[in-house]
Amino acid sequence: MDTAVGSVLVIDDEPDMRQMLAYDLTQEGYEVATAESGMAAIQAIRNRRFDVAVTDLKMPVMDGVQTLAALKEIDPDMEVIIATGYASLDSAVACLKHGAFDYIQKPYDLEQIRALLSRALEHSRTRGVTALYEASRELAAGLEHSDPLVLAVNIAGRVLRADVAALVLTPFQAGTWHDDDVEIVFPEGSPRPSAEALTSVALLAADERKPVRVPSPERPLPPPALADEYGTLLCYPLSARDTTLGVLVLLRKAGAPPFTPADVRHGTVFVTQIMIAIDNRKLSNELVRCQHSLN
Repeated sequence: MDTAVGSVLVIDDEPDMRQMLAYDLTQEGYEVATAESGMAAIQAIRNRRFDVAVTDLKMPVMDGVQTLAALKEIDPDMEVIIATGYASLDSAVACLKHGAFDYIQKPYDLEQIRALLSRALEHSRTRGVTALYEASRELAAGLEHSDPLVLAVNIAGRVLRADVAALVLTPFQAGTWHDDDVEIVFPEGSPRPSAEALTSVALLAADERKPVRVPSPERPLPPPALADEYGTLLCYPLSARDTTLGVLVLLRKAGAPPFTPADVRHGTVFVTQIMIAIDNRKLSNELVRCQHSLN
């Protein structure tokens, strides 16, 4: 199968059980990784994102409940399925109150877990589409906001779970920009990396005139200016005709799950709205100047 159905992290301290489930799911077309403990699972999702995790409830040191909580803290959108023996059903049901998608009894029944994973993936994808739809409505309704650019950047950062969201506005041409013309728009309360660091990152996308994701196969590491604090970034150029007017920069701190190709697709929703907000701001400024000249 050329394209995986979805990505699954199997967490179990029993090697035979872990390897058997991983093999079965791989045969079903899933992209599967394994972890022998809750701590190993945490490390795994810090390196990449998974659609679903299937974790054993009874594990030493860090049990399924603790693992569930830790995974959800790092990636709230990942669905987690709790696997348990009959004697632990009450505990598994209690996990649902802590954000688990569902539970399944061990030993695993392939038909049952196939159906459960299918529902979990559908739920995850539907939730993502719903979030984008609601964000688009909020952006459209906020075009009369006192500063629609601040609103758009704020919503983009929230929906894409960025620790930093910033809009670097300046005409980028042939790998250069004018220091005097740089304006950086941040949401209220956002961390604010240096203008120099953000502009150097923005140049990556401005030069290529397409979204840039780091880490990715083309760029495994973040730029040195941000590498100490941030481990993953996503940049979108805002291009009109032959000029890049600015770049939307989204950053996640080191240790957070990296941005995914799905995040890249979702972010294009905000690029269109930000371009509309820029045009509205220009029109508003022109009207103000005209009024002043008339007076």
